[in-house]
Amino acid sequence: MQPYENELNGINLDFDPLLCCCGTDGLLVKTIKGNYVLYEGKKDKNLYLNARLVVEDNKTLIDGLGMINMPMIKGSLKDKLWREVQACNSNFTEMDAEDMRNVIDDTQNGYLKIWGEYPTCGCACSTTVGAYKDHYGFYTLLKKSEGTCDYSTDIRSNRLLSEVLPDGFGIQTFISEVNKLPKTNFAIFTLDVAIPRKGTDTKVSLKTLPLGLFYSSENPLVYYSFERDSEMLEILYKLANDKKYSKLLEKLEHTKVVHLSSDEQAIITAMKKNISSEQVVSNEEFQNRIDKIKRIYTYYTQIKYDSLLLGWDKEKARFFIKEKYRRKEKMSFSEFLQKSLYWVPNC
Repeated sequence: MQPYENELNGINLDFDPLLCCCGTDGLLVKTIKGNYVLYEGKKDKNLYLNARLVVEDNKTLIDGLGMINMPMIKGSLKDKLWREVQACNSNFTEMDAEDMRNVIDDTQNGYLKIWGEYPTCGCACSTTVGAYKDHYGFYTLLKKSEGTCDYSTDIRSNRLLSEVLPDGFGIQTFISEVNKLPKTNFAIFTLDVAIPRKGTDTKVSLKTLPLGLFYSSENPLVYYSFERDSEMLEILYKLANDKKYSKLLEKLEHTKVVHLSSDEQAIITAMKKNISSEQVVSNEEFQNRIDKIKRIYTYYTQIKYDSLLLGWDKEKARFFIKEKYRRKEKMSFSEFLQKSLYWVPNC
């Protein structure tokens, strides 16, 4: 990128130009409204991009630039929303399985949802996207996507989420004394977002990632999860799904595997033999997984608010917290293991 200065109506823009990857020689500023700039292609006038500007350290930056791959093709709000659901929609069109797809197309009001199972190992996907209009007539898109086979869940926006979600939003919004908890180097929670079909009030909930999705993260709250642990918790999953092992689950909260009775260790050993794996899980490895889950459970017990109602501020083009809902359900460690979701392969 070549640094340059672009001037429009006496306003000097002190950032690098946006370059398009699809053959044009760049973009030009067409109009400015408040802190928004509308660009169009230098040659191809069908290319355009709405960008929101933010000022940091006396420099003008483009909010969300890291998520922009190319300018969007000019079109209606309906076109924009349908482009957002193509990752899921393509599963049905490429497999000639459109009759297995469900659609709620209310794009005229800024809402689109697509979901269904496609004929590959019982896999399913869903994507919901909503458009939130601001004071200047620009749209912020909020999208929730899920896939069952690889357990992918994704909350995204066409802007930086840090500039869309309420100011200061984070794990501390749900766990007020999170600084007193032991540090963790893996993700624990993600968000569940109920994108509204009518209005802009949006409910977000804190949910624990399925057990077996351990991956590195300095922040216990992430807005996406698409990696899975190759070392799944098959043994613990089997214990949690059979009520006769409830007492054994309770013991695992405070007792090391090596300190279990010989009969209890024999149960775990028998389960190891029934799991088809190239490498047998040792007691130490199994204990490490239990310790991780105990860390997750510790965070779970400290949740003060498990869901929020967000309102939309059109002038600031971001959400704000309208209401907080206290966590009602309290589970013991064994109940937590029994009711949690687990990542398991579909095939």
